[in-house]
Amino acid sequence: MLVIAQIADAGCRYKVSVSACPGSAFAHRLRETPGHLRVEFGYVTVSEIAELYRTLAVTCIERQLARVLIVAGDDDPAGEHALRDALTTMVLAGIPRDFRLALVAALPRVAQTYAVTQRDFNAAGIKTRVFENEEDAARWLDGGDGGARRAA
Repeated sequence: MLVIAQIADAGCRYKVSVSACPGSAFAHRLRETPGHLRVEFGYVTVSEIAELYRTLAVTCIERQLARVLIVAGDDDPAGEHALRDALTTMVLAGIPRDFRLALVAALPRVAQTYAVTQRDFNAAGIKTRVFENEEDAARWLDGGDGGARRAA
């Protein structure tokens, strides 16, 4: 599957190409639920997490999904970089104005890594929060407050 988007912004033109295999081993880790797309993973390699986040980006771009819940297990710091790459691609291709990203971290060190991501994404205009549990994250995605962790 190949998604190509052309964006014109302030006289600049960008062309973004994202590819992901429709039969990707990670497609099953993306599940649409009422109100949001849910992504869950435990321990994965750096290349696996990069492919998973590319698949997430393609899915969100194609369907113009506005709510994403990521349940991160044992995530290598390189996974956070892969998430940044995926979100950059999504922003360049065009995401809904009311896009929200909720991150649920299974381990404290993962939460620390994603706290920096939360700060940076929010500064870039991408509503992002890190949560301790899925219930609070889902409530926030639905428009409620939720019990988000504070960014570092």
